[in-house]
Amino acid sequence: MIFVCVLLIFILVVSVCIAAYGSKDNSSYDEQAVIVLGYGIKENKLPEMLKNRLDKATEYHTKNPNALIIVSGGRSTETKPSEAAVMEKYLISNGVAADKIIKEDKSRTTVENFKFSAEILNKKFGSNYSAALITNIFHIYRSERYAIAAGIKVNSIGAKTVWYDIPRIYIREVAMIIHMCFTIKRDFSERT
Repeated sequence: MIFVCVLLIFILVVSVCIAAYGSKDNSSYDEQAVIVLGYGIKENKLPEMLKNRLDKATEYHTKNPNALIIVSGGRSTETKPSEAAVMEKYLISNGVAADKIIKEDKSRTTVENFKFSAEILNKKFGSNYSAALITNIFHIYRSERYAIAAGIKVNSIGAKTVWYDIPRIYIREVAMIIHMCFTIKRDFSERT
């Protein structure tokens, strides 16, 4: 019983720290590129969490229409469209010019989001560019670590997390951060 209480307190404290960290918006809104991370799509419906990310990307585009927007996310099955394709369609329907969007549709994990996005950015800009990252508040801390490991210096913009997913999302994110601490060097030892 004591172990369970300590574990719950640990998860709560780390979750509050993750949320506080992710709430910062340190974008200068003059970056050359924006990376918008995907979020699992089921039944071809746009999940609220992903919609929140894309709305932030649309807002960013309004402030900096010159930035390229990388929508990053593969497909869960061969019969469904990639997250990147669904994201691109949503952005275009909200006024983002199609020629400003680059689809990264090979990734299946957050690690791959950054590996493949780094490849695209390095081909486009060389090694010297500025980028912003858009994901939900709970996901900023871990995503920034992965971006740095992939060689991308990013500023971050946190999209809101839907209230009814908070317990599940934060418990999972705490576990993923612990996992990241043990695997990040291995995950990025061979940059693709």
